[in-house]
Amino acid sequence: MELIKQSIRCMNEQGIFQWNDDYPDVEIVSKDIRGQGLYILKSGENIGGIVTLNEELSLDFSRNRIPEPTGKGLIIHRLAVHPAYQGRGMAGKLLDFVYNYAVAKGYQSIILSVLAENYIARNLYTKNGYLETGSAYFSEWNIRMVYYEKVID
Repeated sequence: MELIKQSIRCMNEQGIFQWNDDYPDVEIVSKDIRGQGLYILKSGENIGGIVTLNEELSLDFSRNRIPEPTGKGLIIHRLAVHPAYQGRGMAGKLLDFVYNYAVAKGYQSIILSVLAENYIARNLYTKNGYLETGSAYFSEWNIRMVYYEKVID
């Protein structure tokens, strides 16, 4: 949870308020672990980054009309790099892992959502071949989420 706490602090300092004290919490991360969907990227003995992968539509996907994934879609949830390891290519390594995992498991696409104001993440996804497929505004949280997809060749 330390990586998540530090990531929240860093995002908040950058004006990105997608995560907070309530999300993601211990219960969500524990569910990721129990479901065997949480993957860790280590740097030496330290956890440098995490990503959760599954086929579960989160609230922001299921409540809005977004483009259907191309074929069987793998969904990225909660990708984060510890602030101490940012700028070292770890997010790109996590995305490479996601792509290779998707290929090995027979997925046709990878989809994700990100806060519209998180331009750092949005640039990362675009740089790694993800295309914007739509967006949705959530009035109860006053946020806009942007959806991305990468089709597996």
